[in-house]
Amino acid sequence: MLIPVSETGFRNRLTETTSHLLLDNLLTEGVKKEMKRFLLSMTLILMLALITACGGASEAPADTEPADQPEETTAVEETAEEEAEAEMADGEIVITHWYHQYGEEGTFDAVVRYAAEYSAMTPGVTVEVEWIPGDYNGALNAALLTDDGPDVFEVQSADLARIGAGQLEPLNDLFSDEVLADFSETAMQRVTVDGTIYSIPMIVDPQLFYYRKSALEEAGLTPPTTMDELIAAAAALDTGRIKGLYLGNDQIGPPWTTYVSTYAAGANLTEGGKAAFNTAANVTMLEKRTELAQSGNLLVGAPTDWWDPTALNDGLANMQWIGLWAAPAILEAHGDDIGVFPWPAVDADGTPAIWVGSWNQSVNGNSAHKEEAKAYASWLWIENTEIQQDWALSYGFHIPPRASAAASAAQLQEGVPLEIVELTNQYGRSFTPMWTGAMQSALRDAQAEVILNGADAVEQMNSAEATVQSELDSLGDMPADSGEEEAAMEGEEIVITHWYHQYGEEGTFDAVQRYAEEYSAMTPGVTVEVEWIPGDYNGALNAALLTDDGPDVFEVQSADLARIGAGQLEPLNDLFSDEVLADFSETAMQRVTVDGTIYSVPMIVDPQLFYYRKSALEAAGLTPPTTMDELIAAAAALDTGRVKGLYLGNDQIGPPWTTYVSTYAAGANLTDGGAAAFNTADNVAMLEKRTELAQSGNLLVGAPTDWWDPTALNDGLANMQWIGLWAAPAILEAHGDDIGVFPWPALDADGTPAIWVGSWNQSVNGNSPHKDAAKAYVSWLWIENTEIQQDWALSYGFHIPPRASAAASAAQLQEGVPLEIVELTNQYGRSFTPMWTGAMQSALRDAQAEVILNGADAVEQMNSAEETVQSELDSLNN
Repeated sequence: MLIPVSETGFRNRLTETTSHLLLDNLLTEGVKKEMKRFLLSMTLILMLALITACGGASEAPADTEPADQPEETTAVEETAEEEAEAEMADGEIVITHWYHQYGEEGTFDAVVRYAAEYSAMTPGVTVEVEWIPGDYNGALNAALLTDDGPDVFEVQSADLARIGAGQLEPLNDLFSDEVLADFSETAMQRVTVDGTIYSIPMIVDPQLFYYRKSALEEAGLTPPTTMDELIAAAAALDTGRIKGLYLGNDQIGPPWTTYVSTYAAGANLTEGGKAAFNTAANVTMLEKRTELAQSGNLLVGAPTDWWDPTALNDGLANMQWIGLWAAPAILEAHGDDIGVFPWPAVDADGTPAIWVGSWNQSVNGNSAHKEEAKAYASWLWIENTEIQQDWALSYGFHIPPRASAAASAAQLQEGVPLEIVELTNQYGRSFTPMWTGAMQSALRDAQAEVILNGADAVEQMNSAEATVQSELDSLGDMPADSGEEEAAMEGEEIVITHWYHQYGEEGTFDAVQRYAEEYSAMTPGVTVEVEWIPGDYNGALNAALLTDDGPDVFEVQSADLARIGAGQLEPLNDLFSDEVLADFSETAMQRVTVDGTIYSVPMIVDPQLFYYRKSALEAAGLTPPTTMDELIAAAAALDTGRVKGLYLGNDQIGPPWTTYVSTYAAGANLTDGGAAAFNTADNVAMLEKRTELAQSGNLLVGAPTDWWDPTALNDGLANMQWIGLWAAPAILEAHGDDIGVFPWPALDADGTPAIWVGSWNQSVNGNSPHKDAAKAYVSWLWIENTEIQQDWALSYGFHIPPRASAAASAAQLQEGVPLEIVELTNQYGRSFTPMWTGAMQSALRDAQAEVILNGADAVEQMNSAEETVQSELDSLNN
């Protein structure tokens, strides 16, 4: 299970393990009637692929984007046809098959083996597997823009964007009635629109409660079947040292608990084009959830979050909400002392529910080999139940989506696994593509307001219902004309919608609301409304930007060619005088500027660098490393056995930014003038030094949290750690004056060190009817108002304001380690430009991982990465 982390910290890490919402699912019941309209927006959909490619780790290209295209055959289509003809002439068809990078050992070897088996048995067809790390959806979206897009690929549900772009081939002809009846109905619900099947489920991943049988028995209780019983059980099982229940560190649990509790209240999310969740029973369910959260019997502050079984396994709680994937680890820890139960019904007359997520396989509707790809997908995920069992159960722990495959899988035939299968068949629920990101935000936010802040349940559910119904009503609407702008010009109230991703720091939501209210009060005729988007922010944003209800102002992590080409990022050069531009961080501006045009205003600057224990270095007679040899020596000298020398992350490589920052510290660039520039002799030497460091045995692995959390350094597990500025307060609180910092060391004494600089930025929707009003608001908030910039950067999290004058007058950055980080960032800070895409990131990151972790030849791997990156650059330049 991979938990994406943004480059600016550890906010927003909660993603559904195997069933993450594709929040741009905008399909309506009458989608077939609307398809012609959406096809007009095909390039919107296609181009958004590049979206976060220009961003960082979990941010490569995303979905959908608006732009006009000629009707005649494009150059890309001609190229694809020519290549297909040449391929046919050679007699060999190559099917490319993309997977996101699974974390379970053996998965890559398995999919390569499946592909080799099919290739061997199918004359004239070869299947090639590509394993995509990081932001899989972003990389996929980018690839689907080109003639080199995969023929077969994974999705987590069907969605309007890809269907409208013709990227999901209908697969009904692969399913006989008998076969369809054998597939999980709940899983099929996620991939079917108006009766058309767009994907084949690969795995089913239920989520439910696990509990310690002995604890319930000692309390004289049976597994809860109602919310009152769950509340009572949590209280009875709370011993003080061991809490009664763990839902997650936010006391609410993942978004899926919002849905599963709705179902357990006897309600649906939507029904017949109407919001259906606001029932008296679901209001009661929300009040019961609030009672549970406020009881004091829930565990908070676990070392990992809901998706990891540490809370239950380490005796921190007696019950935990988590997925089937955790069953092996939980059973290994507790054996027969484990039982499971669904989310309880609201009362004795109700029905409990289990959340069902899935991964699915689709065929590229624009592939030159659709029929061959469909035949392969059918063989692999429909006909071959042995492979389905192998994939679901030999590496991770999931349910094969075919009932016959699940029924004959030995691992699911007894005990807790069998019970989970039976409960899932009986109580499993999921969503349909009618449920969008804006709807998720509305309902999730309403429930959070009630559960965490004591808001009135009826009022909040009414508000959520109004938002969801408005979204449902607008799904089939055509974009508005310029009349709205004209009406506003005639004196009507202008409403500016401002989107933020959901920050984890306390106080951030109240802060942005306060900023909006302040501007609204001082600006006659303008009201700013804030929307707080949980989960897959980019997916929700991309979907919204296809409609006339898209936000006027929104956050991005960098500018990107896709949104620029679609006209979704309004040029903002007129907001920056020469004096103002000179005051902004040059590194941060590099991320939002293309060919001299500024498309976003930086909000925060987030550097990453090394923190170290001064006392440890002094005891070893060392100074902070300035070269890679010195870093390797320091890691060895500071490794006491009990305390390791250095922590880069549990993978021994560190986040993707270490790939870039080490490149800069080797004196190289990622790209230069349209050419790949990282493959230099010095950067090969840097890669070899990184390999030496990883293989030294002096790096910490197996930390309870990953690189983005300071636990490794704070709890004395390592004497040095790579992490961001956001961690400075917690590290300084733990160690005080014993902390120092240094950049990524140069390759040798002749080089220059480097610091990675990430950022969040604010853009104005180029298709907004209120562009000028939105630009005036953005200018006030993020350019003119340095007090707000300081408040946002330093009152809730810990970041550098992007304006030098604001940073220089911020009291929190005027001394000690914070001041040192500001000065080092000004001197050594580096980032990327929008020319760097997700596919390029994957190529370079994969090459370095092969060398560092698997001992591959550095020169060969860097040559291979250079070839891939140059090909991608050539495509962009053309």
